[in-house]
Amino acid sequence: SLALNIGKDGVVFNTNIESDSAQSQSLEDCVTAVGRGFRFPAPSAQVVTTVPIVFTRSDAMDHE
Repeated sequence: SLALNIGKDGVVFNTNIESDSAQSQSLEDCVTAVGRGFRFPAPSAQVVTTVPIVFTRSDAMDHE
């Protein structure tokens, strides 16, 4: 899951992976970078929320 710290302006100013089932640093870096680009409607106060993100392995290459 991805924790997002959202400022009063709706901009994500910090992200953190709370559970990493993929065990991939490059995937974690990518997800946190994308999360920092999220924008939300401005809340009345700073918000911390967690977004569940599920990845599944695709073996699509095996079907060629």
